[in-house]
Amino acid sequence: MAGLNGEYRHKLDAKGRLSLPSSIRKLLTEETQMVVVPDARNEFLSVYTNEAFDVWIDTLFEKRGGFDPNKREHMLLNSILRGNATPVTMDSAGRITLPQSLRERAGIDKEVTLVGAGSHFDIWDTTRRENLLASIDLDALLYS
Repeated sequence: MAGLNGEYRHKLDAKGRLSLPSSIRKLLTEETQMVVVPDARNEFLSVYTNEAFDVWIDTLFEKRGGFDPNKREHMLLNSILRGNATPVTMDSAGRITLPQSLRERAGIDKEVTLVGAGSHFDIWDTTRRENLLASIDLDALLYS
């Protein structure tokens, strides 16, 4: 799912299903295997294809000299990251179901904002995202 950009607002239905925007749907098929992963601070959820998720994990370990199964901290990190990855698939209507436990962890209720993040997309509770954006000094981020 490379090249994901943009911001999209949607609502979850009563069963926790999220209709994906057409720009995301066109990159996927019903057979595409995906995972939903909570952010480390439980502020949002990230959705990766299995391949993109593996690349992300590999990149994390490359920063640590590569995955070493003899290092306890590498094994623990790998176990935690993969253990937190919940498999999801897109149905024929272009929806994915977000498990209640993950929605609760990220404070997601009904109104969500999907944010393209290049190789994956993030799902935010809309109010939480608006509050975050209101607290950020974009000039400071861009020009510091």
